[in-house]
Amino acid sequence: NPGDFYEFTVDVVNEGTINAMIQEITVLPVLTTEQQEYLDYIVTYVDGAALEPRQRLNAGTSEKIIVRFFYKDGIDESLYPIEDQQLTIEFELVYVQASDEAIDVEHIFSLYNVLASASVMDNINSTNVNNFPAGIDFSQEPSDTNGKGIYTRSGTENDTYPVHYFRGDISNNNVLFAGICWKMVRTTDTGGIKLIYNGVSDGGSCNISNTTGIGNSVWNTEMERLNHTGYMIGESYTYGNGDSNYRIAYIAPDFTYENGQYTLVGNDDYTVERVTLTRDSTAYRHYTCLNTTTTCDTLWYITYMNGPQINFLVIKNGQKIEDVLNNMLSNVSDSTIKTFIDSWYAENMNSYTNYLEDTVWCNDRELDLFATLEIYNVNYGFSGFNPVGGVDVYTIFSSYDRIKNQHNPSLSCARLIDSFTVSPSNGNGELTYPVGLPTASELLLAGSGSQPNYLEFDKSFWTSSYMYYRIHGNEFTVFCSNFDKCNFTNSYSNTLAVRPAISLKHNTVCSDGDGTATNPYVVVTE
Repeated sequence: NPGDFYEFTVDVVNEGTINAMIQEITVLPVLTTEQQEYLDYIVTYVDGAALEPRQRLNAGTSEKIIVRFFYKDGIDESLYPIEDQQLTIEFELVYVQASDEAIDVEHIFSLYNVLASASVMDNINSTNVNNFPAGIDFSQEPSDTNGKGIYTRSGTENDTYPVHYFRGDISNNNVLFAGICWKMVRTTDTGGIKLIYNGVSDGGSCNISNTTGIGNSVWNTEMERLNHTGYMIGESYTYGNGDSNYRIAYIAPDFTYENGQYTLVGNDDYTVERVTLTRDSTAYRHYTCLNTTTTCDTLWYITYMNGPQINFLVIKNGQKIEDVLNNMLSNVSDSTIKTFIDSWYAENMNSYTNYLEDTVWCNDRELDLFATLEIYNVNYGFSGFNPVGGVDVYTIFSSYDRIKNQHNPSLSCARLIDSFTVSPSNGNGELTYPVGLPTASELLLAGSGSQPNYLEFDKSFWTSSYMYYRIHGNEFTVFCSNFDKCNFTNSYSNTLAVRPAISLKHNTVCSDGDGTATNPYVVVTE
């Protein structure tokens, strides 16, 4: 049947005391004319490396050779035999004493298999994990007793491709690919291998100092609105602010919309009221015409109220605030940092795209509108974007609680629209190139923090995860620092290092290396 094959292996052993090398290779398959129409064969080292003259076989070592017969692709099935066939092959390797011209065999190996074979579960105690209860404690820094090595994420062990990740102060996850040094971060649920940029190789070595990424960038040149927070910018809405000029008005928890006219209405919990605008009165009733009537052709939604200060946005086309939030957190145009990364990729990586998988790069913008936040010793209540909540200044992203409070790294992406991919078949299809940024969850797995870890860098760098957005002023996002776990930065005014991330395909093979900085795994690209 198509895809069937027959193979056998032969051990070639140098039992002597002198190094040898191949002088001559003879392969003579004896196939009938009919067999040659549908059969082919290969003779290689067992890992697929080619046999070549002058290849070395050191004294006291051995090599395993594989011979495989297989059906050719694209052959009419009518040509296949209906009876068993006898196949004959004459294969001879002639070795002589090695000379100065001897060369080493360039063996290739699966990079994924290297990781999988070395990985241990992260919810049990093992060589570098000794906790009670057993397993890695992500609320604590990595250490010789809290994770240092490569681990399998619990909950994925029964998947087709369990997720394996590196953690702590390790030095065996260096990869040389496209002339660039990378650090392996984790595998994906499709068996790919996520890498993060670590600098340009120097003569095949990844022993790099003064690493600063591909350059420095702000997240976005505009950060005044929630729609500016994403890896791509969402739909824009008109904002306004004022003071005592807007103190008396009708407010409501809901509205109807017909023929361009808005009418304020109540719901089961709250009625329409004519009030003096304060924090207490506007909480739970955010919609207003900003006047003393209950109908208008321009409707405002109050997002923030504090003393004389009031902030609001204009509702358009009869949209509820839930619709507004979805539209603001959509993908309309590229952010500054996406443009920066895409430009670098086009110049440096485009010719290597075939070696990369189109995995999901999560830019998690899921909101937690019922979350409260304590910062600068002040407790802030529900976000002003919460239609049944308060009018406080901070809007919290779900990743805040997951990273800062629960210490629970997540490898899923809550919203399809935030799942950045090139193809729409497995994500949002908004990427031009298969490149992104690491998430805060991936950095938490790695153990980014005050203790030494493999992600240490000369400058703080961006991730694609958020913590909170301040309604009037700035958006705060998560970054990894050499000295803090996951902290906040004003992404409008701060310039941080950019470390792009890519994902090698599952079938990636390497020809050399042990993962150390001086001998990185070398990805085969020929």
